[in-house]
Amino acid sequence: MTRTGFAGAPRGRAAAGLRGLLLALALLAAVPDRVHAQDSDDAAPSGQAWGDFRLVWPDQEEEWLFRLDLKPLVQFSGDQKWAQFAVVPAAVYQAPKYLDLIGDVVAAYTVQNDDVETLELAPRIGARVHLISDVRDVRPAGRLANRVGLATTLRLEHRHFWYYGSGTTDDYSNDWRFRARLETRIGLNRADRSQSGTWYLFADAEAFVTLGDPNPETFAEQWRFRVGPGLTANRAWRFELLYIHDITRNTLRDDFDASVNAIDLRAHRYF
Repeated sequence: MTRTGFAGAPRGRAAAGLRGLLLALALLAAVPDRVHAQDSDDAAPSGQAWGDFRLVWPDQEEEWLFRLDLKPLVQFSGDQKWAQFAVVPAAVYQAPKYLDLIGDVVAAYTVQNDDVETLELAPRIGARVHLISDVRDVRPAGRLANRVGLATTLRLEHRHFWYYGSGTTDDYSNDWRFRARLETRIGLNRADRSQSGTWYLFADAEAFVTLGDPNPETFAEQWRFRVGPGLTANRAWRFELLYIHDITRNTLRDDFDASVNAIDLRAHRYF
């Protein structure tokens, strides 16, 4: 069962949907920034480069898939050095029609600043609900579903941190965090995003809600916004280049607000 196919939709409706999505993301991005500007003096935005190399078995037609993400992240502008490397194995059960059940584990090493390093282990469970897929026989929503994919992902994670270095007084901490994300993929040069040579637009917005006291870390996410183009090169390879804006809180240094601008290059290999 594939979650990626969108077949033939009117260009006018797709363009209207794209304009509406970009407007909504712009409004969502503006609200948190204005709140932060009123409440405190924001730190200067940090510039980061992210990568994500994903391996997927066996392919998207099966009920079960298994993923392995290798994710290097590095800061190239900001007050102090910051870098991370994460490995994320995952198992996904694609339930019929509209639901994916996801279980994964984040294992990450992070240089939080010049004086603090952390090891992180975070098991996560979640569900991804496809809000438009499989309603193609319903009018008028069916026509829009041919080109636009819309989904929401809800996750709960239990994050464990171990601290090293001269700048920390803690050896270990943990917290629970809830994440809610709304995302879309819109076929550009053709409706079926699974076809080779298809360009599409990816965009999403995600909220991070810590349940209890947060773990001390340089970039504790609160909001995330991503947008950028993607290419289905062929059945085996897919690429995305995303601009990311994170609104964060430095819980390692007295909870002051910060923001991150990042470029994320993603390569997905399907077997």
